[in-house]
Amino acid sequence: MQESEIIKHLKEEDEIISYEPSSGEHDERAVDFGQAYEEGEGSVRKTSYLSTDMIRAQEEYQKNMDLKISTIMETLDVDYERAKSIIIESETQDEFIKRPDLYYQYTRKDIDVKIKEEIVPRLLTSLDIDFKGKTIADCDLFNGKFSWIRSKDTVNDAMLVMNYNFYLKLELGKNRDEWTVDDCKIALKLLPQRTEIVEEVLRTFIEE
Repeated sequence: MQESEIIKHLKEEDEIISYEPSSGEHDERAVDFGQAYEEGEGSVRKTSYLSTDMIRAQEEYQKNMDLKISTIMETLDVDYERAKSIIIESETQDEFIKRPDLYYQYTRKDIDVKIKEEIVPRLLTSLDIDFKGKTIADCDLFNGKFSWIRSKDTVNDAMLVMNYNFYLKLELGKNRDEWTVDDCKIALKLLPQRTEIVEEVLRTFIEE
């Protein structure tokens, strides 16, 4: 089983994973062992048309970029790709300073990527759990407030993602589209400790 297979499957399950339970679907009084998230932000696809001005602007940008890359390569004695990477990282940081909203969007996306493309695939492969099965539905991660996840027509990998998302929602007390930059920072700090619990629960369950 490859992590890439899990990542691909989770993208196919995105609609189910993004499901947000109503307040009546989970017991507010239950002990929280396991927590859905709402990505809730539709994207608007815009068709762009290349104009003469846009082409000129792109050419000017590329010219300036090539000059910067040449300077970095000569100054730091690095290859083309490394020089380009340094410039992009620097420009991204500058953009975050000018536009805090971009930093916020980036951080929220980073959380989503960490869960779907790093944490869940690693857990399933390291514990040798079939990502397309529903073998972990009866473990303690889906008790109490998290029991609603069992009722969804989905499988192990998506169930774990939903567990993480709902956990973050309960910890922060709000849907993801209401998070602030500080909330995003807290969420990132919560992920490692949550993963320790999830891994221990799964390991105990499969060894029983």
